[in-house]
Amino acid sequence: MSDTQIYRIIDVNLDRAGEGLRVLEEIARFVLDDPVLSARFKEVRHNVALRDMQAKITFLSSRDAACDVGENIKTAFQFTPRHSLSEIAFANARRAEESLRVLEEFAPSVKLNSQNYATARYQLYTLEKDILGQLSRHNKTQQISGLCVVIDTVLLRKQNALEITAQILDSGAKMLQLCDNTIPKGELLELAYAIQKLCAAHNALFIVSDHLDIVLSSNADGILLKQEDMPISIARRYLPLDKIIGCSINTKSEAQKAQQDGADYIVFEAGFGMLSRSELPSVEPETIESIKQAVKLPLIAIGDIGLQNTADVFRAGADAVAVSSTILSASSPINTPLDLA
Repeated sequence: MSDTQIYRIIDVNLDRAGEGLRVLEEIARFVLDDPVLSARFKEVRHNVALRDMQAKITFLSSRDAACDVGENIKTAFQFTPRHSLSEIAFANARRAEESLRVLEEFAPSVKLNSQNYATARYQLYTLEKDILGQLSRHNKTQQISGLCVVIDTVLLRKQNALEITAQILDSGAKMLQLCDNTIPKGELLELAYAIQKLCAAHNALFIVSDHLDIVLSSNADGILLKQEDMPISIARRYLPLDKIIGCSINTKSEAQKAQQDGADYIVFEAGFGMLSRSELPSVEPETIESIKQAVKLPLIAIGDIGLQNTADVFRAGADAVAVSSTILSASSPINTPLDLA
């Protein structure tokens, strides 16, 4: 193999690696708004960039794009449209990883540091997992708006939970949360599995409170953890990449910690409970506003919320409100308006 042939291989793969890494960095920076992930991609990109100007000129001098036989080699896969940011991220991660592998193999021939490209490739494997996980969860958290209807089996008593769930979904709800610590796990799993299928058919998020095993077994979209539950980091370790984690918080500092620990959204319930517990304090809009200024996570407000104060809660910055008895105790949930936002 001639020096010119090797130079052309190095030149094109340096470009490919840099281009792929730049696309990933821009997604992390402008879509996910994640400074840490953006910095990690930028560091890898800079570490594989060629700094020796004379080497740059040598490799660039060998470039002959007009006569590149690969230019006219096309496959059907190349023309498959990428419909999501996840597909774009996956394609560019693969592009950069493959290029780094080529550079690793040919680097010794031109006195470049082969280990530098090997290290970058292994770093990118981890970054690919992180960005694809964040993107898949980002798509789900974008659905957190309007009403989150809590399916509380205690409040439902003898009513048919699935029938009411179907009516609520038909009414337009886009997020449901199953809450139960009373019925046996086998019955809860059966109920969760049935609700998950209903939510999937309506393109609605399905969250399970507290029970990681039920989330995993029912293929729910995520879990809501209380302050006294398992740490977010432990839950993340067991959940698939696309499952979201919510965290119940009572204060601004708890909200900040939840964000730092990797929560995808927060549920604000400072000092009050579900809508049915009217003896507890009402939601304070100024507190919601303070929390929203402190964190970037979607916020669901839960408490003494009704038609008379929902607008104030949304104006304060809440992305959604969680309701239970207002919907579930209605004689016909299908007639209850679900577009309060």
